[in-house]
Amino acid sequence: MEDKSQEIGVVQVHNVVLAQIIRAAVDKVDGAHLYRSGSFWSKILSIFDKSAAEGLSIRVDSTNNFTVKVNLAVRYGLNVNDTAKLVQNQIKEDILKSVTINIKTIDIRVWSIERGK
Repeated sequence: MEDKSQEIGVVQVHNVVLAQIIRAAVDKVDGAHLYRSGSFWSKILSIFDKSAAEGLSIRVDSTNNFTVKVNLAVRYGLNVNDTAKLVQNQIKEDILKSVTINIKTIDIRVWSIERGK
């Protein structure tokens, strides 16, 4: 019988895929979304790196350790710490469910409290 777990090559996951997983994870948490700066430089940056313009910074080092920084906006009236923790845990869960990677840190920075909706 053939061993199906035998490694036959390398699988690489691009940062764009990781960013898509993170965006989807943030969208699952009610009252939170990625903070997007409306500045001129942010618009220029979006031409070259959509993830950075959306408030994401993703790093995967040579030992396959994953570090992400997320800039977050939280709806007014919600507990900021609790909401940030929910986002952090959702990102961790979705990343681990989707790819085999060692999560080093998931840093959440709350940049805005937003009213409405």
